[in-house]
Amino acid sequence: MLASKKGVTLIELLIVVGVISIVAAVGGDILLTVIRAYKKAQILGTVEQNGSVSSTFLENNLRDASVIRYEGGGQFVEIPEGESVSSDYIKITSSQGVTATIQFVEGGTGGSCPNGKIEVDGVSITSTDVNSGVNVIKKNGGAIFTIYNPDNTPPVITTIFDVTQACQSPVTAKAEFNTTVTLRGNYGD
Repeated sequence: MLASKKGVTLIELLIVVGVISIVAAVGGDILLTVIRAYKKAQILGTVEQNGSVSSTFLENNLRDASVIRYEGGGQFVEIPEGESVSSDYIKITSSQGVTATIQFVEGGTGGSCPNGKIEVDGVSITSTDVNSGVNVIKKNGGAIFTIYNPDNTPPVITTIFDVTQACQSPVTAKAEFNTTVTLRGNYGD
C-alpha cells in the first residue's frame, strides 16, 4: 500500500502567493485613490472656508464703513465723487469712528514660498501656513479692491480675489470670490 502524503505542492503555493499579490496590489491602489481624494477634499474645503471667511469679514466691515480711503502717493486719500479707483491697500472708518487698514500682501516665490494674504491692521485673516494654509491671489492680475464713489450716494466697493491651495501643497484647488458692497455707515440717517 502506498502511504498518502499530506502537504502543499510548490505550484499550489505559487498560485496562492500570486493571488494574494494581485489582491494586495488592487487593494493598495484603491486605498491610495481614497487617500488622495480625501486630501483633495480637505484642501478644497480649507481653500473655500478661508476665502468665505475673508469675503464675509470684508463684506461686513466694508458695509459698516462711513469713509473709505485708498493708498495713493504714500498716504490715504478719499476718492473724489464720480470717480473709480482700484487699490490693494485701503483704510476704512466705521460710523462709530473706528478705523482699520485692509491690505493685500502679495505672495512670493522661491525657497520659503510665502502665501499671499489679506491683512487687517497687520494681522492676516487667512491661514498662511505654506503646507496647510491658503494663497490669496489677485484675479487676473488686477487690484483686490475697486472703489466707485458716485455723486450724492454712498461709495460702492468691489472685492475680487482668488484663493488657492498653499504654495507647497501637493493638491491643486482654487475658489473665486467676488463681492460688491455699498457702504452704509452713516448714510441714510
